[in-house]
Amino acid sequence: MVPSDSEWEEFHSALSGTYGRVEMVVDGYEVAINRRLVGKNALASAVYVNGQIQGKNFVNYVEGKEVLLPDITRRFYRKTTRYLYKAKQRQEADKSLGKGLSLKSGFHKRFIMYTAYWNSSALLKRHLLINNKEIKITEIVGV
Repeated sequence: MVPSDSEWEEFHSALSGTYGRVEMVVDGYEVAINRRLVGKNALASAVYVNGQIQGKNFVNYVEGKEVLLPDITRRFYRKTTRYLYKAKQRQEADKSLGKGLSLKSGFHKRFIMYTAYWNSSALLKRHLLINNKEIKITEIVGV
């Protein structure tokens, strides 16, 4: 079961304002999405699964080896990749060591991290539709 187009429009309008909340049941999980301040001047939609955000759902590497992620992480959280070193540090390593040696030394390695915050309600909707089968919106506040 998937929400109708009008429900998705209300979903987007609630999560595009300053503050809004959407509650839904997704494949048996109670999901609350709150629009909130996540930085000094940054708003994002925070995804709470069964009323909480647990840190154990974001760990995906143990001693450099990838481990299986909890089901909640795959279903609801945003995956991002970042460089291990800042751009300036990578450039300095390229100059001092040479491009080939800096690549071998790991200055250009990336790591994967997951976050409960979504900047775009359209991307959140797309992720929910791809990774879940039954979605039922129960409450929308802030339309």
